Parts: sequence; structure tokens; C-alpha cells
Amino acid sequence: MQEGFFLFNLTEQGHSVVLVFVLAAVLAVAEIWSLKSRRAKAYHALLREARARLSEMRLRID
Repeated sequence: MQEGFFLFNLTEQGHSVVLVFVLAAVLAVAEIWSLKSRRAKAYHALLREARARLSEMRLRID
């Protein structure tokens, strides 16, 4: 049973290093996901503003 835990015959310190790298990768993915979300929100806000300005210009022309 112990052999199943020690994946690839790593020491306990080796498992800690692998765990740190996995956690860093998860945090990096979460950060990228949040940046994409913020960028999408900003893009949609700009689109709303552009549509409002276009609508206002059309009203002034009419």
C-alpha cells in the first residue's frame, strides 16, 4: 500500500515539490480565467457605451 502513495518513487520532499508546482499551476489558471472574465466585462461595457452614443447620434440627426 505504501508503494502506491510514493508515486514514481519520490521522497516525501519530492511529493511536496510536486504539490507546490500543482498548486502554482492551479493558481495561474485561476488568475488567467479571472483576467479573461474582467476583459470580457470591460469589452461589453465599451460596446454598451458605443451603442448608446450611436443611438444618441441617430436621435440628434432625426
